[in-house]
Amino acid sequence: MATTHPKEERTLLLLKPDGVKRGLVGEVVRRVEQRGLKIVGLKMIRPTEAFIKEFLPGTESWKMGMGQKTLDTYSKYNRDPKRELGETDPLKIGEIIFGWLIKFWTSGPAVAIAVSGIHAIDMVRKIVGNTIPAKARWAPFGVITRWIRRCWRIWKNGRFTMWCTLRAIRRRRRMN
Repeated sequence: MATTHPKEERTLLLLKPDGVKRGLVGEVVRRVEQRGLKIVGLKMIRPTEAFIKEFLPGTESWKMGMGQKTLDTYSKYNRDPKRELGETDPLKIGEIIFGWLIKFWTSGPAVAIAVSGIHAIDMVRKIVGNTIPAKARWAPFGVITRWIRRCWRIWKNGRFTMWCTLRAIRRRRRMN
């Protein structure tokens, strides 16, 4: 029986529909393999609304957090959320964002990449770069930084917790 390294981890990368459309699959795979990580699964998927609702946390506290982060950002840049979103309640804004995410994820094919290796989760987060666009621009080698253009929704699983990633891997196994 082969033994595994105690720091051997497995994580899931999702190349979102706009990344697939822009032809970034090969570059993402290259960067993952270049860091010494192993790709143990790769599959093009067409996410359904049900899949995305199961994949994203979507809890009331998650929506409240997303809404509050949005309000904080609007405040920081002196923008009026009521005028632009029609709401000032964090929970309702979180529900709007959740709807946008479902619409975005179901807009086209995505690529699911299962990655394995020592410290795979941290390594993938470094490859991806910061998921906040304003901060990502200054991380010189992150995938998000490299292709950040008009649309910041390129590719990011680094923000999800280890628990969420493991849930996604289990779900991927059920899809096969």
